[in-house]
This record gives sequence, structure tokens and C-alpha cells, in this order.
Amino acid sequence: MTIETKFNVGDNIYFMFNNKITNGLINDIIYRKGNQVGEGLFYSINILNYRITDCSFKEDLLFSTKEELLKSL
Repeated sequence: MTIETKFNVGDNIYFMFNNKITNGLINDIIYRKGNQVGEGLFYSINILNYRITDCSFKEDLLFSTKEELLKSL
């Protein structure tokens, strides 16, 4: 099985965190399979502006640029 990802490890991405536009670096890409709410492709993010470093987000909540994020709102 081949899984294609939108982003790669080391990519700088933008997302919403604590109701603010935030950027971070992708540390890891995880695929969870099963009959649960947390199923699918997740990205582990190192958030640059916060001390929290162990957050994961689904691919559809991440954007390559701040402008793409703003258009999605």
C-alpha cells in the first residue's frame, strides 16, 4: 500500500492553534488505521512559538502558506 502525503518531514506549515495563526515544522508523519475517530493521516508538529512540541493535526487542517490558511476560513 502506498500513502501519498501533502507535506514532508521538515516542512514549515501554517495552522490554527489557540485561535491564532501559527506556524511549525513537521517532525513526523503517522498513519492510524482502525474504526476510531482518530483514523487517518496525522502530522506531528513542532510549534515554533510555543513550548508545546507534541501536537498532531490531520492533513486538512494544515496549509503551506498563511494565505492558503486565510482563504480556508
